[in-house]
Amino acid sequence: MRRAPPASFGQLCRGLHQDALLPADDPAGLAAVVVRGVPPEQHRDLLVYLRSTLESSTPAELKGLINRASPDLRFASKGAEAFLAAVVTELAAECGR
Repeated sequence: MRRAPPASFGQLCRGLHQDALLPADDPAGLAAVVVRGVPPEQHRDLLVYLRSTLESSTPAELKGLINRASPDLRFASKGAEAFLAAVVTELAAECGR
């Protein structure tokens, strides 16, 4: 059974709105913008959750996970996977892992 998303995942997804696209040209840019909306003390827990989820989920499942958080932006399956992988990269850099 999969672990329920931490509250920080909901905060991350709330950052997925039109204004987040303005400074972002690609998934990495969008991830950098959206991660700023998650309190730094929650970054490590979110990183652990996302690494595990990316390893155990299909792109379609990742898309569904994001969509259940009701963001303003929507992704295709591969786009959801690319975005969450970019978030992991961003969080890993910030957490030193």
